[in-house]
Amino acid sequence: MPPYDKRLLEETLNLSQENNKILRRLQRSARISQFFSLLKWLIIIALTVGTYYYVQPYLDSLLKAYKDVGGSMPNFSALQESLKNFQGLNNK
Repeated sequence: MPPYDKRLLEETLNLSQENNKILRRLQRSARISQFFSLLKWLIIIALTVGTYYYVQPYLDSLLKAYKDVGGSMPNFSALQESLKNFQGLNNK
């Protein structure tokens, strides 16, 4: 093999080995990034579900109080009719 070809072949080998090292680092970095991204979303989902279960009793009591207030108030149309009847009685 001529010396020029041998040198060219060695340079190509060195470049391919260097590229292989760089590609392995990139692949490792991508895997680590993907793992932490998945971990971040799992933490967000877990905190959301945990917060919901923690706050749920308070929300239930607020909804019950709202329904109780809404059920105890008379119908607005019936209230208007009562006011009209009351005003009619006062005008006579």
